[in-house]
Amino acid sequence: MVSRMKDDPEALIAGREKLIERKVEERGRAQDAVKSAHVLLALPEGGPNVVHASIPRPPDGTLTIPERWKAAKWLDELERDHEPFATIKKAEEKLHKAIEAGREKIESPTDAIQTLKDELKQIEADHHDHFRKRAEEGSRSGDAQLDKLLAVFDETTQALGDMWSRWTRVNTPISTRGDLGHIRRELEEVRKGCCWPGHTEANYRESQQAPPPAPKLTNREARVRFMEAAG
Repeated sequence: MVSRMKDDPEALIAGREKLIERKVEERGRAQDAVKSAHVLLALPEGGPNVVHASIPRPPDGTLTIPERWKAAKWLDELERDHEPFATIKKAEEKLHKAIEAGREKIESPTDAIQTLKDELKQIEADHHDHFRKRAEEGSRSGDAQLDKLLAVFDETTQALGDMWSRWTRVNTPISTRGDLGHIRRELEEVRKGCCWPGHTEANYRESQQAPPPAPKLTNREARVRFMEAAG
C-alpha cells in the first residue's frame, strides 16, 4: 500500500485531500469550542477576522459567568442560599483554559492544512504530465458524454412533442413546456466551448506546439540588461 502511494500521483493527492478534510473538521470543532467558551464568559472573540455586532446569547436556560456572579452576589447580600463563589470561579477558570487550549488546537491544524496544500501543489508540479494526460482523457470523455446527451435530448423532445400532440387530439388539457430548443443550445455551447482549453481539441493541440512564454525577469535582471544595453 505504501509503495502504491509513492508511485501513484492520484493516491498521493487523494491521501492529502482526505487528511486536509479531517484537519478542517478538527479545526472546526476547536473553533466551536472556543466560540462557546466566549459566549459563556460573555466575551467577544478576538482576532483580525472576527467581526461582532454583539456578543451572542448562550442557549436558553444557560447563564453566562457574569450572570452567575451577579446572581450569587445578589443572593449573598440577601443572606440566602446561592451558587458557591468557588464553583463559579472554577467554571470561569475552566472556560479560559478551554479558550487557550482551543486556540492551540486551531493553530496546529491550520499550519498542517497549509503544509498539505503546499505538498499538493508540489505533487501536481512533479507529476504535471500525468495530470495533463488525465485532463485530456476527461475532456475526451466529456465530449463523448455530451454527444450522447444531445442525441438523447433530441429523442426525448421528439417523444414529448408526440405525447402532447396525442392529448391535444382528444381535446384534453395537459401542461407543456413549449419550445425546449434553448436547453439544447445551452448544451451545444458547453459542447463547443467548455470541454477543452481554447474551446476545441484542435486549438488545444495547436497551443501545445507553441514555444513556452519566456520567463519574467526579476527587477535586478531587468536593471542589469538595461545597463548593458545603455553601455
